[in-house]
Amino acid sequence: MEEYLVYEEKASRVELFIRIVYSLILGIILSLYGLVANIVICIQWILILILGKRVESLNNFVVGYSKYTIKVLGYCLLVTDERPSLSFDSFKVFLEK
Repeated sequence: MEEYLVYEEKASRVELFIRIVYSLILGIILSLYGLVANIVICIQWILILILGKRVESLNNFVVGYSKYTIKVLGYCLLVTDERPSLSFDSFKVFLEK
């Protein structure tokens, strides 16, 4: 198991300048994705209230949003130089017990 957000001493100065423009683009994409995710959360809430169970596809959408947010925040907060893609590719998140 490999951690995603770990300390890296080496940092790229060029990437720092690219990060400014790229972060703006990521912010717009993440805002739109978040808007849709909030609508999905409301739909999921209503469905849980009525049916008493979660819909897997809606749940997967919200999980994907959460994972993408972690990736974007790690990049925008200067924790990693690994640039997130503009697509919503998935990666695994592990929690320690």
